[in-house]
Amino acid sequence: MKRKILFVLTFFSFSLSVLSQTFILGGSGEGELIMPRTVKEGPDGKIYALDVRDGFIKVYSADGKFLKKIAGKGEGPGEIKRTDGANFGFTSDGKSIFITEFFGGHPWITLVDLEGKFKKAIHLKFNRFFGVVGAESLADGTFLVYVMFFEQPKQVEDYFHYILSNVLFRINENGEIIQEIIKRS
Repeated sequence: MKRKILFVLTFFSFSLSVLSQTFILGGSGEGELIMPRTVKEGPDGKIYALDVRDGFIKVYSADGKFLKKIAGKGEGPGEIKRTDGANFGFTSDGKSIFITEFFGGHPWITLVDLEGKFKKAIHLKFNRFFGVVGAESLADGTFLVYVMFFEQPKQVEDYFHYILSNVLFRINENGEIIQEIIKRS
């Protein structure tokens, strides 16, 4: 019985110590990484990590030294409105970072250069309430964009049926649909 209690207490204290730690990559302060959502190696060999706590993409050297912050939480171009639904990737030419957001975020794909300077917003041409689940840059300058649409609920007898449609599109640099690849509801 003592062994079981000792094991439970040890496990509990270990769990608390792990859960209460702040995870830091490359030191404390400005380079602190609290809630990483996406971490990728950039085309320049640096490490890019989206921290959903503050909406910054934090950039580190290959050996983990903090270098700079890109984007950040905000309403404007080059900023991230909905940090918990944001994601990022690199354009196929390796010159830019693109940022997407889910429902309630910006309804566009943000492009910034590797230094974080805003380049442009690709406004998506959808006439329904949507969120971008993910995107991928293609070599020809187009994007594959995985979008979720929230359809109007339909009443069926005594309940409402809510429909979410998931569609994979290929779009051009102006946000226009080139091709609908697959759709499911």
